[in-house]
Formats: sequence, structure tokens, C-alpha cells
Amino acid sequence: MPLQRIRVPSWDPNRFPVLDMGGEATIYKMKEGLLGKVYHLPSDPLYAERPALKKAAEVRIKEIQDKLPAFPENVPSCIVAPAALLVTPKDTVLGYLMRQVSGRTLGTYTRKSAALSIPSACAVLEKLHDALSEVHRAGIIVGDLNENNVMLENGMPFFIDADSMQYGSFICKSYTALATDPAHLKASRNSQGLPEFALVQNHTELSDWYGFLVIAMRLLVLTDPFGGECRGEDLVKRIQSKRTIFDKKVAYPRTVARPLSSLPREIVEIFWAVFQEGNRFIPDRALFKARQAQRRRNTKMEKTNV
Repeated sequence: MPLQRIRVPSWDPNRFPVLDMGGEATIYKMKEGLLGKVYHLPSDPLYAERPALKKAAEVRIKEIQDKLPAFPENVPSCIVAPAALLVTPKDTVLGYLMRQVSGRTLGTYTRKSAALSIPSACAVLEKLHDALSEVHRAGIIVGDLNENNVMLENGMPFFIDADSMQYGSFICKSYTALATDPAHLKASRNSQGLPEFALVQNHTELSDWYGFLVIAMRLLVLTDPFGGECRGEDLVKRIQSKRTIFDKKVAYPRTVARPLSSLPREIVEIFWAVFQEGNRFIPDRALFKARQAQRRRNTKMEKTNV
């Protein structure tokens, strides 16, 4: 059944409390348990004297007219999917309604001050593995899979920003550089010498699993594959040279990260295989069983002096 269209004669941004606002849209609390995501129009003052952002808004508004109404039906419950469309009297899609997920994003737990224990993080990752597998079986690719696009409610993970997901003929154009497979990115510098990234390959199920493992490292180690510092090399150069945290030239971020030797050996070997050696595969769900999350001697880390 197609998504219900709720006609809004004129959108009043002051009518509902604002929960969050980004460069693309504002999230409103419509009522208890129900949120509205309303996209910024090209005419929004936010884009005044910012022609590139205004053009991006024009493209985005045009795209959602087809993409949102085509959102798959009967999607897994772990996706915070559009429940209804918000449209103008002329049937132009402005945004959509979705249920409100209580709790926090996984990004909350990637700092030492709020970190989950290793067994607790493994329990979350086991459920996230199940959820991502279910999403893929439904023919959907998350695309921009990172710790801030997954919320944890009563111990269960939920994927938010469903409108950016990849399904049918609609590709996901969103990405987070540190959570995206480097094989899908072009890292360079702009005319001012600042880091610049571009998505040069479409997201795939395997690139989703790369993002999953970045989240796993963020929750378990409290850093990412390109964490730490390497003298004379910024993130662009490190991505270009594939110099990860496992490289001996990289100073391990001991003040913010857990020792890799504190993790189960099998998990660190998966991180090594994917981030250091460049292999791509679906990690075994059993790796993250909480009963396995016990401190073990780690021969890989002895080899890398970490």
C-alpha cells in the first residue's frame, strides 16, 4: 500500500518543537512518539548567499519526489521508516512522518567516559549484525552506515535516516568518510589545500559490512581504523597510502583508546584482515557473542607493538 499523503496547506516551522536541525532538514516532534522530518527548501534563508548548498537543496527536493513514495513496504522493524508523507496542496513532498525512537545513538558510547564494557558492546554488535542482515535480505543497503545513524533503544539497534538508504533504482549519495570503504572514496585536497572526499563507487552490501566493522571498532576500541597520528601525514594521505592504526609508523592513541590486546584475539584479527589487509567479507556473527568477550593474549598486537 502506498504511503499516506498528509496535505499541509502551509508549513509553520514554529508550530512544533524542534528536536534537531541539520544542513538538509529539520526534525520536529509532532506529538508523543511521532516525529516529522521536513526538508529545507532552496528558498530557505539557511542557503542565502550559499549557491552550492542552494543547488544541492534543489536537487534533493527533486529527488525525494520519486524516492520517498517508492520506499519499500513491509521493511524490517529495525528501520525507522517513513510512516506517511507530508505534502503541499499541489502534492509536492516536503518531508515525512516517522516513529520516535527513544535512547541514544551508538556514537554516544564511543568515548571512554560513556563506553560500554566489552561484553556489553559485543552484545550490541551481535544484535546489530542481525539487524543489518535483515535489512539486506529486504533488498535495502544502508549506505551511510556510521555510529550516529544507529540508535539504541532498550538494547536494540535501529537505523535512522532511512531516506538516505539505497533501494530499487535509488542510490545512496550520503557517506561519512571515516566509515566508508576507502575503495569507494577519492581522497584529495581542494584549491585551499583542505581535505576533500568524494564517493566514486556506489555503496554495496559489503561496504555496509565495512561500516559495521568501523562501528565495532569504535565501540570496542574507542577509535577508528585511521585513529592515532602519523608524523607528516594527514587523513587524506593516510587513506591514500592505506596507513591504518595497525601500521608501526602510527602512534597509537593510548589516552583515548582501549589497548587492542584487551579484545578477543579473533575480533582483532578481523579488524586486521579488513582494515590493514583490505579484505572484504561478512564477519561471522559468532565473533561477537558476549561469552567470547574475555581478555586474551593477542599475538597480532605483539607483532605490531600496539
